[in-house]
Amino acid sequence: MLKPVLVNLITVALKAFLEQSKKKDKTNSGALFAEWFFWDELETLAKNKGETLRKKLFNDGLLKDMGELGTGSHELGETPGFIATVKITEKVKTLDLQMAAGNLLRSHRVPLPTFLAAIEGARLPTGAPRKTITILER
Repeated sequence: MLKPVLVNLITVALKAFLEQSKKKDKTNSGALFAEWFFWDELETLAKNKGETLRKKLFNDGLLKDMGELGTGSHELGETPGFIATVKITEKVKTLDLQMAAGNLLRSHRVPLPTFLAAIEGARLPTGAPRKTITILER
């Protein structure tokens, strides 16, 4: 298994990073901010590198094109040590308000402004607003 090796490498890198960060800030909160910064930057670097490699694998034909795949789980490619899969869900359906208003106008003679006002009055908030927290090195 390669996962324990990876965890070991990251742990060693984190320790070295925290030792370097102590030179800038020796406080407990400074150490916590430094560790947060480490994980945040590692996540960004990993996402970018992962996306670059994924595109290369598709371009080189090592992963199957997903254009013709339908709903369900599919294998995209494999090696002796790894397998790449994809899960495809049903298409997301949305409501076209103009089309619905036109249909109601034709079938039930509901005026467009009345329909749009009723829809606007029926809108409900869907959870909490999005919040994005970032950490930057000074």
